Amino acid sequence: MRLFMTFLSLIILLSTTSVGAATPGGIIHFQGAIVEGGCDYRTHSQQLELSCPQGQKVETQQFSLRDIAGQSFASLAKVEMHYLDPEHSKAIVVISYH
Repeated sequence: MRLFMTFLSLIILLSTTSVGAATPGGIIHFQGAIVEGGCDYRTHSQQLELSCPQGQKVETQQFSLRDIAGQSFASLAKVEMHYLDPEHSKAIVVISYH
């Protein structure tokens, strides 16, 4: 996954246009591969069951819907933004899922 994120960051960096007047739009190109499947979820009687692939295994966790209402999910993902220029007009966003 780290290799994918490094590759994605490099592609975004290389695909930016040259420095010039800022425009209200643009194009972002993504390239890479999905190396793990997404998570599956089920709800039943005020419970959320989350099943996520972890290598060759599937890890399953259960959460009470009452307990997670209004909580932050910082433990599930980390989001970082790194600006490429002093004007903060170009940046690389890295999302790392735990």
